[in-house]
Amino acid sequence: MKRYTLKQKRDGQGWLVTGSFYRKNWQEAKKEFTNSIRNDCANYQDYIYIDNEETFFNYFDSLNFNYEGPGYYSLDGEQTVLDNEILSCYKYDVYSYTINRV
Repeated sequence: MKRYTLKQKRDGQGWLVTGSFYRKNWQEAKKEFTNSIRNDCANYQDYIYIDNEETFFNYFDSLNFNYEGPGYYSLDGEQTVLDNEILSCYKYDVYSYTINRV
């Protein structure tokens, strides 16, 4: 098992370690990181889970961005976390999050 750290930073500041976990490989670590981001999105008030194009247009018909597939969409149209994505970094508002191998 390899150790991976979770880091967070606010724009203009340095990285802070916020946690760590062990996984067999980099791909599994990124999946774990992505799942934690999805769980966070589910808790944010300005994200909504969209599972099809019809639902997307019910929420976002007047905005200038596109349906990219099932996932969490920010109500301001700035960010998405799609079901099929595997992330190693993510930005929300003024915060950035990343995962690194120790």
